[in-house]
Amino acid sequence: LWYHDKQILKNKMILNPLWTINAIYKIIDDKLIQVRKGIFDQGDIDRLWSDPSYKFAKDELTSLLKVFKICFQRHNRFEYIIPALMDATPPDEVKTWDSQGCKKVVFHFPFMPKGLVNQLTADLHKHIIDEIKHVWAYGVLLHYADDKETIAKVVENSYSRDVLIEVKGMYAGQFIGVVIQSLKAIIDTYKGLKNEMRIPCNCEKCKLHTDPQIYTEASLIEKLKENKTQVYCHRYDDKIDIQPILESIGIHHPIFDKQKRLYDTMMSNQSNIESKQKIKVFLSYSHAQTEYFKIFKTDLQTYLRIPGKEIEVFQDFEIPLGAKWDEYLQDKVSQCDVMILLVSQEFMNSDYITENEFGKAIKRKDLLISPVYFAPCDFGHEAELSALQFYKPYGNEFQQADKGLEFSYIDLVKFKETDGEVIPNANRAHYMKKYTVKLIQEIKNRMK
Repeated sequence: LWYHDKQILKNKMILNPLWTINAIYKIIDDKLIQVRKGIFDQGDIDRLWSDPSYKFAKDELTSLLKVFKICFQRHNRFEYIIPALMDATPPDEVKTWDSQGCKKVVFHFPFMPKGLVNQLTADLHKHIIDEIKHVWAYGVLLHYADDKETIAKVVENSYSRDVLIEVKGMYAGQFIGVVIQSLKAIIDTYKGLKNEMRIPCNCEKCKLHTDPQIYTEASLIEKLKENKTQVYCHRYDDKIDIQPILESIGIHHPIFDKQKRLYDTMMSNQSNIESKQKIKVFLSYSHAQTEYFKIFKTDLQTYLRIPGKEIEVFQDFEIPLGAKWDEYLQDKVSQCDVMILLVSQEFMNSDYITENEFGKAIKRKDLLISPVYFAPCDFGHEAELSALQFYKPYGNEFQQADKGLEFSYIDLVKFKETDGEVIPNANRAHYMKKYTVKLIQEIKNRMK
C-alpha cells in the first residue's frame, strides 16, 4: 500500500496489507468503541495498538482509517467517529422531513455493498454541524458551507438497494452536485459496481406531482450523445429540455458548452467586443493548500481591478459535475490571459500541475505567467519555473522578519481555534495590494 498523494503517508510504503487490516479491525471490533457508538480517541488507539509493530505507525494507521473513509475526526476535538457504528435511529429532523420542493436523486444498485453512505459521511464530514445528532448508521444530514439552511439528507436502504439524496434550501442545486460527486467517486472505487442514477423530471407538472416522470442519468446522456437535446415527459405530455433536468442537480455535460460556443459564434460582433473587455485569470495551485487558496482568491478579487475590464478568475473546483475534467480544464487554461501559479512543495510534486497546467502554459508566448511564493518550497531545480519573475517579498515588509527569505503568503493566514474562521490581518491586505499593483502593470504592458 502506498498513498503518494497523502502528506503523512507519501513517504511510507506498507508491504504487508494484512498487518494494516488487523490493525483496522482492532478498532472496528473493539467492544468499548462499539458501546460508545463508534467514538474513539487517542487513549483507545494507544490501548488497541500497543503491539510493538504498531509503536511508530499509529499516526499513519489513523490516517489510513480516514483515507479508507472508515472514520473521520470531530471538529476541534481529538476524537474520531466511525459512522457504521453509530446508532441506527435517525434524528427527529429526518422523521419530520418534508420532501416537497426538494432536489432529489436515487442511486439504485442490482447489488449494493454495505456502508456507501458511511463512507460519504466520512468524506463530507466538514458539512456536518452536529456529529452525534446528525449521523446515524444508515444516513447523514449535511449542511452547505455557505448557507446552513441548505440541508442534504442522504439515506441508505439495503432492502431496496438504494441511496436516496434529497436537498432543500436556497443552494440545493449546487449542494446536491457536491453530494453526487462524492458518492460517484466512492462508487468508482468498487470495480465493476453497476448502478443507475434516477432523476425526477423538473417540469412544472412533475414538480407538483408525488409520482413524477423518472429518467436515468444514462438515458439522458445517451440522448445527448445522439445530439438530441429534449426528452419526452408523460406527465407534461410533451418534450422538455434535457439541460435543465441535469443542471438542476448540478450535472453539466460538455455538449452544453458546445451549444454555447455555437451560439456565441452567431453573436460574433457583440461577443468580440465583450471578449476584448474581459481578462481571464487562471489560478493553479495544489489542493493541499485549498483553505489558504480560498483566502488568496478572495483577496485577489478584492484588489485586482482594471477600469473598463472585467476580471474572470477560474480554478479547478469550479469545473461542473459531469464535464470531462481534463478536457474542460485544459480548455480553460488555453483560453486564459493570465496564469497565477501558487507555488508550494506540493505544487512542485504534482505531475499534473507541472506537466499539464504549467508545462503546457509555458509554451504560450501570449500568456502572462505570474508565480507567487505561496508556501515554503525548493523550486531551484525547476529551470523553467525558477527563470520566471516570482512575487517573493521579504518577511520584514509584513512584520514577519523572523521568516526572512522563507516568508510566504500562508504565513499571513491564521485561523481561529474556536470556529476555524480566518483571523483578519492588515498585513495580508498590504501584501495583496502590492502584488496586484505589480500584476496590473504587467497586464497593461501586455495590452499595449
